[in-house]
Amino acid sequence: MEKLDSSGLWRMLRDPEATASIEQADLTLGKFAIDLHSYCRSEEELEERYRSLIFFRSLITAPCEWAQGEAKCNGLPAYLSRVAANIIDGELDLAKLAMQFPRAFVRKKKVRTPLAGWNGTQSELLEMHTPLQELEKILKPNGEPMVFADIIDFLFDVYGVEISQPYGRKTDVLTRAKGGAPFLEKMLDAYLKKVEDKNK
Repeated sequence: MEKLDSSGLWRMLRDPEATASIEQADLTLGKFAIDLHSYCRSEEELEERYRSLIFFRSLITAPCEWAQGEAKCNGLPAYLSRVAANIIDGELDLAKLAMQFPRAFVRKKKVRTPLAGWNGTQSELLEMHTPLQELEKILKPNGEPMVFADIIDFLFDVYGVEISQPYGRKTDVLTRAKGGAPFLEKMLDAYLKKVEDKNK
């Protein structure tokens, strides 16, 4: 669940003392909807997507269902859980339709010559671009920050690299980064060495 939760929704649901204004709650839910839809765009295996959505829904609704008998599920947690479940239900409906009418949901692969090549691993490519996405430095043509699914398309357009299992790889990159970011550190070392050589 955490891999979809840059919005903070999951943390708010797990914290019984969490408080937020209705505007903050709606912003959180909106970000969650974007994260969820980005995941669904990226996960092309329909059965895997459907299973994941069912699992996400069970996580979202479990705190309130568990506490309902003791009347502990009210206020902010109840609102977040109910609306988030509705958002997931919408994606579940789309997944069901895609499985029922697959031809109507076929995404044509882009066929274009990439602008550059990449001589590293897919994980290194993600390690380099994930911070840029989190800092909102890479924008769409309309000026809006790219979400993670846009970054995956961007990497394909620029480098011709199709990231396999992108959300799993992103989770691995972020988990590994808790002990350091080896590729970013290698880039920094190369940059500092270049600066040092230039100033000799």
